[in-house]
Amino acid sequence: MSDSPSLSAEATSALFVAIQAGDIETVRALVQGTPALLSAVSPMGVSPLLFATYYRKPEVARALVGLHAEWGGPPLTVFEAAATGELDHLRAVLDTGEIDVNAVSADGFTPLGLAAFFGQEELAAELLLRGANVNAVSANAMQVQPLHSAVAANHSGLTQLLLTHGAEVNAAQQDGFTPLMAAAQHGNAELVEIMLASGADAAAQTDDGRTAASIAQEEGHSVLAASLGTSRMGTFLSSPHDKPQETRNAVPAALEDTTAMTNPNGDHDDLLHREVPHEDGRPADHRTGFQTPDPKDDHQPFYTTTPADSRVSSADEGKYEPVHMQDPHEITAQFDHLATRDPAQMEHTLQTPEFVGVQSVDGLGGELLDTVVPSAGLGLNNTAMLASQSQRRSADPNPGYTPPSEQGPPHPSERPGDLPQGTRAELQSEVSGDDRT
Repeated sequence: MSDSPSLSAEATSALFVAIQAGDIETVRALVQGTPALLSAVSPMGVSPLLFATYYRKPEVARALVGLHAEWGGPPLTVFEAAATGELDHLRAVLDTGEIDVNAVSADGFTPLGLAAFFGQEELAAELLLRGANVNAVSANAMQVQPLHSAVAANHSGLTQLLLTHGAEVNAAQQDGFTPLMAAAQHGNAELVEIMLASGADAAAQTDDGRTAASIAQEEGHSVLAASLGTSRMGTFLSSPHDKPQETRNAVPAALEDTTAMTNPNGDHDDLLHREVPHEDGRPADHRTGFQTPDPKDDHQPFYTTTPADSRVSSADEGKYEPVHMQDPHEITAQFDHLATRDPAQMEHTLQTPEFVGVQSVDGLGGELLDTVVPSAGLGLNNTAMLASQSQRRSADPNPGYTPPSEQGPPHPSERPGDLPQGTRAELQSEVSGDDRT
């Protein structure tokens, strides 16, 4: 990570980690212990001072400038001086004549580009006086110019300074991004006004088709987006070769008399105002804004099957025909007789049964039907059925079997699993086995 063989990778890594964290005390301790760390190089190829400036650690950057002077570190480079605003160091380096004012740093930026991005207006003015290229493109993938850097960091004064010295207002960086688009992205109306006043093209597009107005809209700057959209239209209309596209609803513009080119006899007094009829003889329709009507404009009245009273067109816009609504009382009035508070009317009145006049079965012996149980088409008396069930329960299907629960009390020698009473003695002796005494 460092060009110096005396620096360990651990010490160099610890220094840049402390710088990134903004830990000034650790940075001081590391440099005091190993002053050679002031010459270390980060993985990006920049010095500790530029590294602190890139990570927006101004306190650490100032501490490193002091450590350079205190511990005899290497002189500040033109890039370090431009980025940190050390004008005296910048002049001292350039006065030697050994450094080109348009030199490129290890990460591809010129001193003017660094001064523009970090808002060092006085340093930028000094560099411009010494011949710095105001339109120098960075030697990296970003392809930015100093104007891009100044606008990206919202530096209005630096932007105006660069434009005064000939910066290209419509220069495109990576992906076709222009300075005006950067100002719109940040919602900086002041920078947008400066860009437009300097001739920025509001209609310019990025590689993916976005304009400054659409970028502002994406970032939530609606008012600025609307202003840019108006500026874009004004730029479009200001071109002498571009005219607004005619539309079907546009008011027809006044026509120039150009028939003399094709009719030298001059017999064209009313040619321009003559109505051109349709092929079927119908008169010309000037609603389209064109002298020769488009047949498609009148296709509906001739081919539609919709009744004339039901047709709707743009001419009906804004017209309102009230819809007849039936009075709700006309619907609910039929139920008014049901809504009453009169108790007499609310009393329930018995309705005449449909079976009036049918003879009663009382006294005909029908009471016996209550005891009839249907079974396979036969009627059985409940008493007879209960008696039959009792007889079935009293009959013993196995009279020779005595359940164990009805046996006599067990003998003292019997244990669970012993044979029941009445078993032969030989079998009992075999079962008792070793239990015999």
